[in-house]
Amino acid sequence: APTRGFGIFSAFECSGEPKPKPTFLSNNCWHGQLNSQDVYVTAGREGLADDPNQPVQGGIRVKFYIRKYEVDENIHWTPTKSGTLEIMSVNGSVVNLRSVTGTTFTFNLETRQWMSDNGTPIASTPTATPIGQ
Repeated sequence: APTRGFGIFSAFECSGEPKPKPTFLSNNCWHGQLNSQDVYVTAGREGLADDPNQPVQGGIRVKFYIRKYEVDENIHWTPTKSGTLEIMSVNGSVVNLRSVTGTTFTFNLETRQWMSDNGTPIASTPTATPIGQ
């Protein structure tokens, strides 16, 4: 697991050097703990979307670690294509995000689901990512 303090960090602090043709581009990230697990949440957008006529798909990459071993990683794309995401705050298991278009999103780390404004889950299918990518 990466070693870093807890809090919200810039894109460079999240991912270091850029990777060629990434599938996910980082904007910022958060590191914290949930249920005795280290959790890394990276906000950003789809990396391969180069068509300027299409809205950019925002998303978050969520990684869980137990004792420095990665045990789970998924990308959760936003329910709507509203652009690149930025983590604004994290309160307990709830991540509050905003897109470049001003749309706000809420993600529950415990249930691993997007939530509507009234707190009900929004159905979505996460994209599994190979461990260590």
